This record gives sequence, structure tokens and C-alpha cells, in this order.
Amino acid sequence: MARIFVIDDDPELLMMVGMILRRAGHEAVLANDSVEGSDRVLVEKPDLLILDLMMPHMSGFDVCRKIRAVEGMDKLPIMILTARIQEADREAAFASGATDYMTKPITSRQLTARIDKLLTVENDLLMTE
Repeated sequence: MARIFVIDDDPELLMMVGMILRRAGHEAVLANDSVEGSDRVLVEKPDLLILDLMMPHMSGFDVCRKIRAVEGMDKLPIMILTARIQEADREAAFASGATDYMTKPITSRQLTARIDKLLTVENDLLMTE
């Protein structure tokens, strides 16, 4: 079981992703405010972060850069889950420090498969250090 943070300003999407994560056996921590959510990520250090790009106060790009700027947070898998399908957004997300990029809409099977892959890759990296 992994502890997964989800930051998105859409309450319906937050609830849906939280439900998918819990059904997959993970602990879901949900935040609808990008500033507060990113601060909690830095303190609580989850196993994975799922993040929207378009949010008030602080964009997902900014959240990625903020997290990556903190020592020890370079290995945290960050999945962008967004409605933005433009290649420029994908490239900017990876340049900001994202590990993965998915566009909405998604199925629960797609999301859990991607999460499992990210968590497995992260565990493999930790074991080789």
C-alpha cells in the first residue's frame, strides 16, 4: 500500500481519484488547494503525487518546480493528470520535474496501471542505491 497525494482543484475529480486509489489498496490524501497541498507534500513526503496543471494560486508546473527544489524530493514520482493535451504542455511538465503525464479522461484501470508502474520503478531505483 502506498500513500498517494492528489492535488486538483476539481472536487469531483478528487473524489473519483481518491476512490480509485482506495479500491486499489492505497491511502489517498486529497488536497484541492495547490499551495496548501504542495506544502503538505514537502512535510509528509508521500510515495507518489498526482497533480493537475491548471489550478488557481499555483499551477502544476509551479508545484513541480517547488517540490523538486527541495533536497531529497528528487525521487518522488510526480504524475501529471490534466485535460491539457498539447505537446508543449507535456514538455513543460517534464521540464518542471514531472515523472509521468496522463490526459483526462481516464479509466480506473489506466490510472492504477500507471501508478503501479511508477511505484515499481521507484522501488527498483531505491533498491539499486
